[in-house]
Order: sequence, then C-alpha cells, then structure tokens
Amino acid sequence: MTPAEETTVREVLNSPRFQDMSPYEVYGTLLDENGRYLCSVRTMYRILKKDGETTPRGRQRVHTSYKKPELLATAPNQVWSWD
Repeated sequence: MTPAEETTVREVLNSPRFQDMSPYEVYGTLLDENGRYLCSVRTMYRILKKDGETTPRGRQRVHTSYKKPELLATAPNQVWSWD
C-alpha cells in the first residue's frame, strides 16, 4: 500500500463513527453501505499494529463491584439455600 492509502485507512478507522468498532466490523459496514473497499481486514490490523492501536477498540464496561448478601435467619424456614 502507498502511504496515502494507509493514511486513508487510518482516517477511516479512527473516525468518530468507527473508533469503537473492530476492523472486521468496519470492513463489513463499508462494504454493505456503499460497496467501498479500502483494504483487507488483515491489512487494517497491520496498520493498527504499526501505530500501536491493537488494543480492544470497543467501549469497555467497568466491572461493578457488589457485596455478597448476608442472610440472617431468626426463625425456621426464613432462609433457603440451593446448589
């Protein structure tokens, strides 16, 4: 690929519309919507790797911590447990 073509692919992958999508999703979306073919999916990954951007591109949900419920029985048949 020429440097100009690589720049075009970078601009598309880092555009606000596609910044949260994997190269597979970008590739499929571009082909489905307007038949646009920039390069192969593998080439998109190579370009991202060259720029150090191969970390997960989707939005990452933060793990919510929770406290294990404490059950206290004060009479028979108030707390049941199962496996």
